[in-house]
Amino acid sequence: MRFPPFLSRLPLLADRAVRVQATRPLTRKEFYDLAAHCRELALELAEYDQNRVNLKRCRQFNQWLPSVRAYDRLAPRLATLQPARPIARWQVMLLGLGAGFALYAWALSRLGQAPASLVFYVLIFSL
Repeated sequence: MRFPPFLSRLPLLADRAVRVQATRPLTRKEFYDLAAHCRELALELAEYDQNRVNLKRCRQFNQWLPSVRAYDRLAPRLATLQPARPIARWQVMLLGLGAGFALYAWALSRLGQAPASLVFYVLIFSL
């Protein structure tokens, strides 16, 4: 029997949940290696502008987080830590521009030239 696509992914999700719960012991050597790695990451992150989102670094953090959660002593403390969901300024501007042009096209077809021009100027000045 063939399952719909959304149901065919359920076993994969169950396997992932089992993998996350399976922890490994945090040995002294692994602890010192992890501390050195964290120190290097902190020094590297200090070089970036703190007022901007660096999408590449957020993706690297999201790939690194599950490997750190796999340690038995760190898993309870990191259980509430969520993966990074970065939204860059250019993504917000692009979304606003697309929604504004859709609103402009709707106003042009329904309301006429003058209200559509008002919508266009408000869009440009708000972005």
